[in-house]
Amino acid sequence: MELTVDDSVIRVLALRQTALIHALERRGHAAQIPIAIARSVVALDADSTSATVPVMPEGQASALDWRKGSLPTELSEARLHAEWSTMQHMQTVSSRREQAVAALTAKLRL
Repeated sequence: MELTVDDSVIRVLALRQTALIHALERRGHAAQIPIAIARSVVALDADSTSATVPVMPEGQASALDWRKGSLPTELSEARLHAEWSTMQHMQTVSSRREQAVAALTAKLRL
């Protein structure tokens, strides 16, 4: 069985995860209150792109703009290789998969 998702789902998940990471980085060690992420941070519509955009701790905007443009090439390549999925019990070890993961990780850290 193969599971695929639309680009917009990937975009929303990426925006939400990026916002969560930034919130956790700013959170205090003993904080106990729930983290709240505004809908404007994860919205894909044009009205909210200027609202609240997650910024990196150094004050620089994220190198990837998840709201528009094409998705990173590593994600497009991963879609072509269902065997790369960690959801499968018989995941194959692939050096190209590892290279794609490393490249995407580097892009996300910019």
